[in-house]
Amino acid sequence: MSKICTSIDQSKKLIELGIDVNTADLWWNVDDRDYPSLDYNIGFHKEHKDDIPAWSIAALNKILKKHLHSYKLSYCSGVKNSTIAIALKIYDTTHVINGNDEFEVVYEGVCWLLK
Repeated sequence: MSKICTSIDQSKKLIELGIDVNTADLWWNVDDRDYPSLDYNIGFHKEHKDDIPAWSIAALNKILKKHLHSYKLSYCSGVKNSTIAIALKIYDTTHVINGNDEFEVVYEGVCWLLK
């Protein structure tokens, strides 16, 4: 099953790294109960003050491309033997991320850029 958006923990990490919540295209809808017993549903609109933003792969790619242009970074990606790789380069530092899940590879790329 393909992942459609960041998990709640991934969303919280992106927020901690400074991502603008207005770039989220989905929301984890939550109710007012305590978090351990909470029911989560994904939606397109924020419904409660405690709802948590979530980012689809399309939204993460937009963030990645925005940062690439902002910082004049180099970026390349490819697929070989079902392994997805992206290489991000800033100045003389190159960071390569490999994986079998495109969503996770893009998410890790965004996190690396924000750090």
